[in-house]
Amino acid sequence: MTILQFIKEYWVQIIFLSGILGSSLAFIKNYREATKCSLRNDILSFYLLHKEEKKISLYEKESIMLSYAIYKKLKGNSFVDRIVAEVNTWSVTN
Repeated sequence: MTILQFIKEYWVQIIFLSGILGSSLAFIKNYREATKCSLRNDILSFYLLHKEEKKISLYEKESIMLSYAIYKKLKGNSFVDRIVAEVNTWSVTN
């Protein structure tokens, strides 16, 4: 009976806090998806820029590898796995 009494007295605060929690979780999910999209776009743009010559600078390759590591930590799909594997075969310039 005390649980019903608690809900009856604090239902406004419970609804408010659940709304805050729900919107915060939705924001975090959307933020993660946007970050993954941005990282995927960065990797793809470097790939498309250098795919004809198959040469890449050391700093660009390092940028791709760092972006790829973060992308995988965010549980990104395997879209960029093939791209990164191909970039690893390219020659590195200074």
